Amino acid sequence: MPKSAVEEMVSVPHSLQLTERKMLDVRGVTEIRSSDEEHILFETALGNLLISGKDLHVKSLLPEKNEAHVEGDIQSLMYSKGKTKHLRRLGDIFR
Repeated sequence: MPKSAVEEMVSVPHSLQLTERKMLDVRGVTEIRSSDEEHILFETALGNLLISGKDLHVKSLLPEKNEAHVEGDIQSLMYSKGKTKHLRRLGDIFR
């Protein structure tokens, strides 16, 4: 029996590793919703993750592993439930 979209998202391991508020490794990223120098919004296995700060940029994406690496002056991390309007899939970001 095929897995539902919710079951697939829950089966993606999720973790964060923040280093000196300058580097953030995120595992469990299923989509990147938006990105600019002050905010990055990821959809993760556990809900939407909003990263706020200054001079933020997505340094690398590994869509096959559901991983992203963010650099900049990271000031806050906030989770929310629910869906936001789809902007981009991870695999389409750097084509």
